[in-house]
Amino acid sequence: MTGRKDDERDREREGQRNVSALTIREIALVEDCFEDSAIREIRLARALDETAVFRLATIGDLEYHPEFPRPFFRVRIPGGSYLKGVVGAESFRVFFPRPPDAAELRALGEAVEAALALPVPNSDR
Repeated sequence: MTGRKDDERDREREGQRNVSALTIREIALVEDCFEDSAIREIRLARALDETAVFRLATIGDLEYHPEFPRPFFRVRIPGGSYLKGVVGAESFRVFFPRPPDAAELRALGEAVEAALALPVPNSDR
């Protein structure tokens, strides 16, 4: 029989894991001058770090500029879409070639979350 203290410790450990997880909080419409925008903002549970940027590269071709005052990245995704943002921000933008439908948004959200959940690669950096 488990005690109340064990249950509390389990909940605390789960909470710590959730705080460190880099997950999507929201995918929001970014208004522009067109009637139906093809731009979305992916808002995250915490700020992107360099490791997260390299994880995002698993879904496309990464262009990364760590030498900029705010390190910039762009990930070109097959099909014409791309992600664009900076390290340290809690969001980044997605540019679609045309306004996305619900299935495209869901697929992209799943791909981004899967990429962000990848194990940290071993590196000599």
